[in-house]
Amino acid sequence: MAFEQVEESPRSLSSTALRFILLATLLLLWGTSLAIYRLFFSPLSKFPGPKLAAVTGWVETYHDVFRGGQLIFKLGEWHEEYGPIVRINPWEVHIADPDFVQVLFASNSQFDKKIEWKYRTGIPHSSFDTIEHQHHRMRRSAVAPFFSKQKILGITDFISQKAQRLCDRLETEFAGSGRPAILNNCFTAMTFDVITHYAFARSFEYMEDPNFEAPFTNAAKELATTLHTMGHFPWLLSLLQGLPQKWSVAMNPAMGAIFGFHGEIEDQIRAIKSGSNDAHKDVEHKTVFSELLNSDLPTEEKAVERLKHEGKPTHLHTQNTTLTCPGGSIVAGGVETTSTALSKATFYVLENPAIATRLRAELDSVFPDPRITPSLATLEALPYLSAIVNETLRITIGISSRTARKSRKAPIIFKDIIIPAGADFSMTAYYTHTDPRIWDKPHEFVPERWLGKALAKNDEPLSKYLVAFSKGPRMCLGINLARAELYIGMAVVFRRLELELFETGRAAVEMKADYFIPFPDRATKGVRVLVK
Repeated sequence: MAFEQVEESPRSLSSTALRFILLATLLLLWGTSLAIYRLFFSPLSKFPGPKLAAVTGWVETYHDVFRGGQLIFKLGEWHEEYGPIVRINPWEVHIADPDFVQVLFASNSQFDKKIEWKYRTGIPHSSFDTIEHQHHRMRRSAVAPFFSKQKILGITDFISQKAQRLCDRLETEFAGSGRPAILNNCFTAMTFDVITHYAFARSFEYMEDPNFEAPFTNAAKELATTLHTMGHFPWLLSLLQGLPQKWSVAMNPAMGAIFGFHGEIEDQIRAIKSGSNDAHKDVEHKTVFSELLNSDLPTEEKAVERLKHEGKPTHLHTQNTTLTCPGGSIVAGGVETTSTALSKATFYVLENPAIATRLRAELDSVFPDPRITPSLATLEALPYLSAIVNETLRITIGISSRTARKSRKAPIIFKDIIIPAGADFSMTAYYTHTDPRIWDKPHEFVPERWLGKALAKNDEPLSKYLVAFSKGPRMCLGINLARAELYIGMAVVFRRLELELFETGRAAVEMKADYFIPFPDRATKGVRVLVK
């Protein structure tokens, strides 16, 4: 018997080795065939670009995940080498031509979103992550009236109160103390209180925290850098979401704030739906979820789980605020990017004393009592303040991630090039907003470019190339709220306070990595100021 076992072993090993060789050969043949198809026979094979990126999506994964949000800069290198349209992976071409925004964001377009990104934020049932055009249109139509210019005018007094309260605290607690205030925290607390008041008729009062700490947004920032990982490895997100909450919190304490806020959102929706929360009856404006629940949406669209995705910020980020609505949810669409824009705008104004002096002089002309804020219409009529707001929207790059679309039925024309139906095509606002063919000194903060005729270098209106809010059918719903917060926030702060930058340089405001939103140098402590 022992002798037979010795005789059988070599035959068994040989069989295993043959199977392995056969499998390896089949994989090699499959990989080679796929590479040949993608390089020579794919509908996108005619487009220029790095050959390895045409063969495999792992090139994109490498720059996004393993290099930490560096694909955005690699795109620039590829365009310099290959031209205005580049194949960046087996399925997608990226376009760096400012005039193509008229196609990508056409008002009559019916493009779908990139389906591979549907689950990367963890809120697949939100309007933002709705892929198909008609489905998105239905969901958007129910929410859009809530963000009209007229509706936003109804809460401008509340925005003003929050801005004035911020200045009260900075004057009382920081003026003359030599202790710097971190404006990123201050403005995050302010914008968070505004959007929760608007959405739920209940402000979270983060503005009253001693250090302007916003627990949820701070936790979400820590998780933002996982966005690319979840996008490229969606199974990992499913795995993590399947874990008990206590396990997730044990592995990452920041998740405690995330889960707590998500639970708060769900409780608010259930209470409004049941009628036990009627706080919306005591405020002048109608709240988002009371409106959605009373809308003509189909029953399944009013389910708690669906509305929870619409209302809650994503598990991965809250950075997509109303500056550019592609962000995920209503609450997420009203916090971090607006606060970041306010912080960066303040930095750029303070960095250039001539800009600060001119802004204050203009504000003095319509703002005699610094504690009584003029109407939004009055502020919007100020040419230099308006120029600062527009330049802020241009240079802060609210969303750094590329915008990808797909035309299901008809090909797309880029100049004399045909992008076949079914292929993904994309653009990145960062390159549209910094294209030297359009903008003089594109990386400098120059509000004066928006005064007078405000023409681009090609004599077209500059507004044609300002896509901070996107355009077309998926244009940001929150544009009016965002602009109101920018106008009122900047006006009140610069009318009320004398500020001075404290150990803050360009590293605090310039993008070093793209995690859907631009991330500055990790070593920066934010935009810090002394209050005189």
